[in-house]
Amino acid sequence: MTAVELDRPAVSGPRRVAAAAALAAVLLGVAACAATPAAEVVRVEADDARRTVELKTGQVLEIVMPSIPGRNLTLSLGSVVTPTLEQAGEPTFHDDTIRGGVSGTGNYEAWRFRAAQPGTVDVRMDYRLPWQTTGQPTRSVTYNVVVH
Repeated sequence: MTAVELDRPAVSGPRRVAAAAALAAVLLGVAACAATPAAEVVRVEADDARRTVELKTGQVLEIVMPSIPGRNLTLSLGSVVTPTLEQAGEPTFHDDTIRGGVSGTGNYEAWRFRAAQPGTVDVRMDYRLPWQTTGQPTRSVTYNVVVH
């Protein structure tokens, strides 16, 4: 290489601008991930129903429950959670057959609630048959949630 080639940048013009923009986007993405700690989301499953869940105001409680469409059961919130918790969006359905192995065995629903203010609340998730609108649900899971 000659001295002139060494002084010349490896990337120039529009490519250099694009490369700088891509690097800035990556760095901003890394900074955004660092600004949202994973500890802000507390995830519980059906097996966690026997323990008390403790949250700080602002944290998100994610309740992950098996979805049982093959048995015609629907999942619903069976208790009033406000003002201690606020539902954060609509429940989401996930088809996790790759992990579950057999079609329909790995499905689950995720419900999210934001801790709005200090207090204690029981969050009850009910499984019901479509025609069950009143009375005892087919199955219930209750979480005791304490917000500090």
